[in-house]
Amino acid sequence: MKKHLFLSFALCSVLFGADDVFDLGVVEISTNKNATPPPGVEKISKTQMELNNAISVTDVAIATPGVSIKGASGSRNESMINVRGFTSTRVPIYIDGIPVYVPYDGNMDLGRFTTADLSQIDISKGASSVLYGPNSLGGVINLVSIKPTKELEAELHYGMKYGSTKGEASKNLFDSREDFRVGTKQEKFYLQATGSFREGYNGPTPDGIYSTTDLSHSNETRDKKIGLKVGFTPNDTDEYSLTYAKQEGDKTAKIYQGENPNSLGKDRYWYWPDWNKESWYFLSDTQFDGWYIKSKIYYDKFINELQNMANSKFNTIAKQGWVSYYDDYSFGGGIEVGVDTSDNNIIKFAPSFKEDVHKERNLYPKLPTDNEPWQKSKDRMYSFAIEDTYSFGEMTSLTIGARYDKRDAVSAQEFGVPEWARSANYLFNFPTKDDDAFNYQALLEHSFDDKDSIYASFAKKTYFPTLKERYSSRFNRYLQNPNLAPEQSLNYEIGYKRDFDSFDISSALFYSDISDKIEAIKVGALEQNQNVGKAEIYGVELGANAMLLDNLKIGTNYTYMHSDAKQEGIYLTDIPKHKFFAYADLKLNSKFRVYLSEYGQTGAKSNSDGTYSPAGFAVTNLKLIYDATKNLSFDLGVENLFDKAYAYTDGYYENGRTFVFNARYKY
Repeated sequence: MKKHLFLSFALCSVLFGADDVFDLGVVEISTNKNATPPPGVEKISKTQMELNNAISVTDVAIATPGVSIKGASGSRNESMINVRGFTSTRVPIYIDGIPVYVPYDGNMDLGRFTTADLSQIDISKGASSVLYGPNSLGGVINLVSIKPTKELEAELHYGMKYGSTKGEASKNLFDSREDFRVGTKQEKFYLQATGSFREGYNGPTPDGIYSTTDLSHSNETRDKKIGLKVGFTPNDTDEYSLTYAKQEGDKTAKIYQGENPNSLGKDRYWYWPDWNKESWYFLSDTQFDGWYIKSKIYYDKFINELQNMANSKFNTIAKQGWVSYYDDYSFGGGIEVGVDTSDNNIIKFAPSFKEDVHKERNLYPKLPTDNEPWQKSKDRMYSFAIEDTYSFGEMTSLTIGARYDKRDAVSAQEFGVPEWARSANYLFNFPTKDDDAFNYQALLEHSFDDKDSIYASFAKKTYFPTLKERYSSRFNRYLQNPNLAPEQSLNYEIGYKRDFDSFDISSALFYSDISDKIEAIKVGALEQNQNVGKAEIYGVELGANAMLLDNLKIGTNYTYMHSDAKQEGIYLTDIPKHKFFAYADLKLNSKFRVYLSEYGQTGAKSNSDGTYSPAGFAVTNLKLIYDATKNLSFDLGVENLFDKAYAYTDGYYENGRTFVFNARYKY
């Protein structure tokens, strides 16, 4: 009975919703039949996201080994995910296999992306497939959307968070969201529409934390998103899909509450009235006898407006205030051709192209004579990847991949006074430098039976510096460096996982050797990004799940990470040394479940000299789930049950005790 129930729990938490996964958006290394998911890949299902109340993409890091949160912090108020110590620019974000980032800084605020329209999130660590494309120094995060599978299907969701906030104009209801999805799958086509609407305010301040600053308008966010997907399925194997997505948002900075007098977020009151993104992409899969061809074509547009405000009410522009505009876009495409050269070998070839264009200008409402003209910069990327998987029977496989990447720095404009001239401000072009890189990797996997997998992998990865890293003066604090070279990392990993009748285990050892690391170096009174650094990151990931009783499942995972900047007194930031997650899922009867979880971390540094660091913490969440019918469910819970004061980054505290309610209807 335990075995049967364990499989039922596993199917519910891992495979539920597998039919609605948009397979065209999945990118994976081909391995032997027991590799589900492939080695080094974490697949987070929609059910797992709902169970752990992962509202935004950032939230999935809490329950995922080797993955940590860089919480909403700094004057930009961006939430990000680190994978095995690699920051978000070194772990690119993909949506259905399409690279997505702001062309200027290579980043993406994952707090703006809700999980409502996702079927799963794939987090590839270390030796992520070369088919993804360039810049995957530490891995890849792929957000896989939903597609309809029934003649008529619909989902409605309402969620809210409630807590007692302190300070002026406190708000008890500080987070609300509404999501919908409706779709149809017919014999030859499918259609789907999705929408997500979220409004949030500064949450409840945890016990023991008090601020003399009015926080009532800190961390205000409003996000809305709509999506349309249409697909053509002429037969059982071929598929052609066009997706359109548009999201609009606005947000204020999250105000610093720490003690670091040099924190850039201490007296910055930045407000984004526009954080907008619009996307079109086409994906296809055509199968032939013994081979296939996939294609992708995409266009992304980003519109951002940032205002420098005078105070924490965010209602008046600063005396020396400015308004910064970004008008960026990207377009690109690629194909993937796979050929079964024999019964035990498949080879894949994937060329791709991407062009990033950044336009910016600053306006000064109180000093219009200083207004800037538009400045335009452009990068162009080419990538050629090949991946071969050979199976030595049913239990052993070897995958070898290689990729050549070339970045053309087409142009880079700035309005100001270049270092080689003495004159008034004018529009000029920086010198540019092209770069290329050859990357390669190997993955060997073996299974002793149909319930386990042991593997070893190696990957040489490269990261090209962004437009911002090469050309930004960062408010006249930095000296630009157009000759900045790529970073490199050698990633090693070995791992083992096994399923038993009533429990499963997983483990991984990893090591990354980073060279030509980009670091800010003092040059006179300024700083400049230079390739002077070396670093290493290594650690272990352990996980287990068990069916203790017929109605009780428990699980845990633990990550240890050691990071070394290879310089005395210098630390890599936002990397927890210890991180854990544990849960208990108790089914009371056919209608009610209780879900208890605990997570925590310790050992992270918030600045490179290690003087300011968040304290270690452990946070408890509890919720009751009521399945009223097969279509309708409710849950009521408490996050941060014991009202702990905790932060991922020094001075930027997360919410105190919070009451959570969700209602979901699925047809």
